[in-house]
Amino acid sequence: MRAKVCVTVAGASIAQMVRKAKRAVGQGADLVEFRLDMLRSYDESEVVREIGHLMRVSILKLGIEDAFERLLERCSPAYFDLPVESLRVLHEQTSMRKWRFIASWHDYERTPETEYLERLVRDASAYGIPKVVTKAVVLEDNLRVLRLYRIFSHPLIAFCMGKHGILSRFLSARLGSPLIYSCLPGEEVAEGQPDLKTALEIREMIT
Repeated sequence: MRAKVCVTVAGASIAQMVRKAKRAVGQGADLVEFRLDMLRSYDESEVVREIGHLMRVSILKLGIEDAFERLLERCSPAYFDLPVESLRVLHEQTSMRKWRFIASWHDYERTPETEYLERLVRDASAYGIPKVVTKAVVLEDNLRVLRLYRIFSHPLIAFCMGKHGILSRFLSARLGSPLIYSCLPGEEVAEGQPDLKTALEIREMIT
């Protein structure tokens, strides 16, 4: 399956994110990741009101402290992206449809050994599509993460952040990741994010 190009948007308000999201979709993005976890506060009514018309092309990224239970009841985005810890609790409390969730785990400082990452993927796969993102300190860190695609046949999102991790963002799509994360020009949300135009062009070359 061809990887979809997702644009990550952040901002001081949901309304500001929506304006950016419209630009991204207009420029060819398949999906938009709304970084709700970066807002100080919001309520589910605001999310429904502001993002409603874009919900089918949205990924709502939530943090551990977010009141995600109410959002689950009122929103139907393409995906919810929640930390594995949150999804573990949700799984214990209610039956959940795994296909709606991206079960994410991040290491912003380094890339652990592949064996450790394997255990993370196995754990996360019980709750949704595993998403493992690490910081590449050296080029070889990309290999540690990309080896995961040899081990697991189910859908997996795994790549590295940082200037040394740019390679893995695109090779992951070639190896089976359903998503390539990008940004609007000049609005990088994570280190090493390519802009949308670059991501679209490279996707044409590799998939």
